[in-house]
Amino acid sequence: MNFFREKLPTSAHILIAAFLFTSTILITSCAGRDPRPVDTSQAGDNEKSCASLESEMSNIEKDILERFPKSDKTGSNTGLGVAGVFLIVPWFFMDFSKADEIEVSALIQRHNHLLIVAKDKECETNRERIPTLEEMKRKAKEEKAKDASEQSNTPK
Repeated sequence: MNFFREKLPTSAHILIAAFLFTSTILITSCAGRDPRPVDTSQAGDNEKSCASLESEMSNIEKDILERFPKSDKTGSNTGLGVAGVFLIVPWFFMDFSKADEIEVSALIQRHNHLLIVAKDKECETNRERIPTLEEMKRKAKEEKAKDASEQSNTPK
């Protein structure tokens, strides 16, 4: 350690410390955003009319479809991580938070809660329960394994 103190002036130490501090702040601040999940059950749900319940479920379904592709960041984070090996800038755009996934899960739970309320009120609806993200991932994994086994069993 004395080697560096003899070779570098004090201003260089300050510059290095400032650079490390700034880099740390930039990297941690770009790691994602805080999730803002919707409450599953809200005051007044049981007093809503059938039309109001139907409208809210429709809006939730649109929100889910809009946010669902954003909830799986594995591919984009992998690409940015690889690019970051050569250039540090892509690392600043990686999102390590699961904010979108948490928000989509909350929307699914809200939708399913409203569906139960609608059915309890005997509202006419053709909507069905939306499976959770975990159920969707498990089903996709099973289908992928099934497709892989079918491809390996087909003669070439």
